Amino acid sequence: MEFTKSKFDPDKFVGIFASQSTRSQCLPWLEGLLSDPRGRKFFYELSASHHNSLLLNFAIQKIMKMGYQDEVATAGSGLASYFSVFHKLLENKISALLAVVRRAAEAEAAAGAAGGRGSPAGAAAREASGVQAKQEVAALVKDLRDSCEQSQHTYLHVQHMLHYLGNQKGGEALLAVAQQLEADVAAAGPSLPVWSMQKLYAPPGSSAAQVEACNLIGRILQAGPEGTAASDVQRLYGLYSNGSAVTAGSGGGGGGSAGRQGGSDGGAASAGALSTAPLQHPRLVQALLAYDAIGQSCCLHSPYLRCRRQASSLPATRPRRTS
Repeated sequence: MEFTKSKFDPDKFVGIFASQSTRSQCLPWLEGLLSDPRGRKFFYELSASHHNSLLLNFAIQKIMKMGYQDEVATAGSGLASYFSVFHKLLENKISALLAVVRRAAEAEAAAGAAGGRGSPAGAAAREASGVQAKQEVAALVKDLRDSCEQSQHTYLHVQHMLHYLGNQKGGEALLAVAQQLEADVAAAGPSLPVWSMQKLYAPPGSSAAQVEACNLIGRILQAGPEGTAASDVQRLYGLYSNGSAVTAGSGGGGGGSAGRQGGSDGGAASAGALSTAPLQHPRLVQALLAYDAIGQSCCLHSPYLRCRRQASSLPATRPRRTS
């Protein structure tokens, strides 16, 4: 097998795919090879090294049609360049993320029932469960980042899936994962303009004002806490003060249920109203607080604070200046 892999030349197989008759005449040996676990492993290893081979792409698609989707998915992120494989990998990782969240919730409930919410034993059990869940989620987010950070198309596909599912009932954890993935990819390097993509996550049918608000938020996120432009904050203030803000759910920062826009299907907010979901981004919180801390007028982002109070059902108390 090692000798065959070292001599493999993907260009020599291009002619096989010139026509259906050529494929049927030249590839009968493939069936037997793919029915053997060692043969499939051989193609997985080759595919991880040769991403643009027609033969290997054909073999991977055939393996999946034979019912080995889970086996292909467990072969690793090296096959992520094949979109069908990538989508299956993504499906498995999202299922794993939801399973982690579910186990953490069940463990917390069990710890509370066994030791009481105020007992030291119950608190220790909940803390241990939370630490384990964070570690598992961090590992899954790292897997997502490794498989999608080199391609804008795969990154956007992951984010759209996380946002869409996160906007469904009970999907709040996926919005938090989307934001963590965003931060991790941005920290890894400037290859993807992750912060400026916010408008691409607006639900279908969003108003022009909603799309502009998302675009402004993307600019603020791109600039970072130290580089926020006054004109962007003022324009964002104008958009949210001229139209009624609509909150969906009761979430707080970091991807809470306020991220759900316009109902469980993630559709656009009602006509003329702006969703507060884009305002829930943690980096936006940092940028606006930093903007105020350097001496800018607090009233500029008061609509943001008002929308946050609406979304989280907090009492409308006036923030105290620190400077």
